[in-house]
Amino acid sequence: DMSGRVLRAKTLLIPAQGRIDLDGGHGFAGPQMVGFHEIVPADGQAPYHADIVRYGGNAQAGAEPTAYRFAYAQNARAASGQMLQTFVSASSSSEENWLEIINTLTQKVRVAVELHEPSGRRVHLEYLDLVAHEQRHLNAGAILRQHNASTGFASLQPDAPNALIAQSMFYYRDTGTGGIATVYGLPAKEAVGRTITGSYNVFLGMENYLQVANPSDAPVSLTIRVTTPLALSEQRLEIAPQSMFSLPLLTSRLFDLTPDSYGLVAIEANNSAGLLAELLRYRTSNEGPDFIVPVPLHP
Repeated sequence: DMSGRVLRAKTLLIPAQGRIDLDGGHGFAGPQMVGFHEIVPADGQAPYHADIVRYGGNAQAGAEPTAYRFAYAQNARAASGQMLQTFVSASSSSEENWLEIINTLTQKVRVAVELHEPSGRRVHLEYLDLVAHEQRHLNAGAILRQHNASTGFASLQPDAPNALIAQSMFYYRDTGTGGIATVYGLPAKEAVGRTITGSYNVFLGMENYLQVANPSDAPVSLTIRVTTPLALSEQRLEIAPQSMFSLPLLTSRLFDLTPDSYGLVAIEANNSAGLLAELLRYRTSNEGPDFIVPVPLHP
């Protein structure tokens, strides 16, 4: 659970090329619980893949839903001792953004947490002392609002190797009922790569937001290339130290994009200091965000 206490353990045998689905929430940990799952293979060299999926239905706890409003899958990943970064936001009144910070070790770990707003100004610094397997949730959106910032990025530095996993979770509430309408999350990761690529898609009335941060202490010159089925266009930008931007690829009209198209996005930096980048596929309705889907960008 959040305090680091072991709630339950279970041994599973997965056949070769097989898959097991396990209730990782109410049915396994119990209702109204917050914590993390630790997967320990009997063979430490055996490759595997794992996800945990958060669902939001229209039923009360203990009842079967008849419809789902959202489903969000999160990859299991190894803990890190490096500095990790992720984006944070306070862009609308219906949005809540929480940083989930988890110590995976059996010893106490100190984590330095910094938040920067888009211009590079640091708006928050604190040190968290996490006991074994403890986790903390920071209301990143509330911190940004205190400093009149609507977006930014977080940096997290543990003082021990293989100690930390973290993610930035975004919740959007239905303005009528107050319930959660949709949710997505961004894993905290190392800022690496001089060239980063991914795909955009503006079918189904979607906009695609490209978020890029420069966590280094030196300015970085960027070339953003967007390849559509019919054209290649590019823009050159400079991003200051510890700063970021969020760019709508379609409505910014900086690229030769048309509705109902898809293609490739590539970001190239003039040095190897490392970038943090995400691409969000975003569709809105009259009630607010319909869905927001992060699309991986790869070095």
